[in-house]
Amino acid sequence: MKLENLLEEEYKNVHADTLTTAKNRKVNTTFQELFAEWYEHFVEDYTDDIDEYHVGYYKISRDAYTLAEYYIEEETFTPEDITDLCSIFNTVHKHTEDATKRSFPYIGCFLSACINTHFEEHFYTKKYVLITEELVVPLINIGMYNKAEITIVGSCNDLIGYKMKKGIITVLGNVKNFLGSRMKGGTIHISGNASQRTGYHMDGGEIKIDGNCGKRIGFEMNAKTFPILIQLTKEYPHDITHLRGHGKIIANEKKIYER
Repeated sequence: MKLENLLEEEYKNVHADTLTTAKNRKVNTTFQELFAEWYEHFVEDYTDDIDEYHVGYYKISRDAYTLAEYYIEEETFTPEDITDLCSIFNTVHKHTEDATKRSFPYIGCFLSACINTHFEEHFYTKKYVLITEELVVPLINIGMYNKAEITIVGSCNDLIGYKMKKGIITVLGNVKNFLGSRMKGGTIHISGNASQRTGYHMDGGEIKIDGNCGKRIGFEMNAKTFPILIQLTKEYPHDITHLRGHGKIIANEKKIYER
């Protein structure tokens, strides 16, 4: 994938409120080329393993993350470089062949690896900002294994905060399924709606959703060591008889489940 194609619509999707100086910054082209190499490698090796039903979701996500760690191992980049990278994703999707476009959402694994790697090396960093509001296809696995503070401007796909360890993830938009799946700590705050299976196999931490929440909330959650709280601003209209695990769920300031 050629760099000139990736940068064809330079900063088209940059969010003005959070990146007012983005166009004045020098683009880290080395970092963006490295991302292009990772993406090309991932598409070539894993597209055939991905189908429309996301068979092998977790394994492919872990492999994508591990592959990203390999590519960025000796690379120097900043939180601003990670933010700037978001501006080229629609161009990446545009230049991805139709037969391999189902690989595109896994870019979220690359972002997660970059944030975690940078946070481990520069623990003083307070916040990472990702711009997803105009993406033609939302990303999965943002905040995978997270320890940092991330603000996502826009909506996301599945598995946000997967196996999150600590930190804060704020999504200024909607999310789809498996929000906070297997998370062990930290806080996730969604300003919009969440689809099904929020808190799936959740082991600890807190999730707050300002909008609506779909079915199967807290499925198999189990607060063995750390407390679990899922807090909904609105009423929860769905059945909760599936709940067997340990944790607390509050909806519209009323406790609807605790064990």
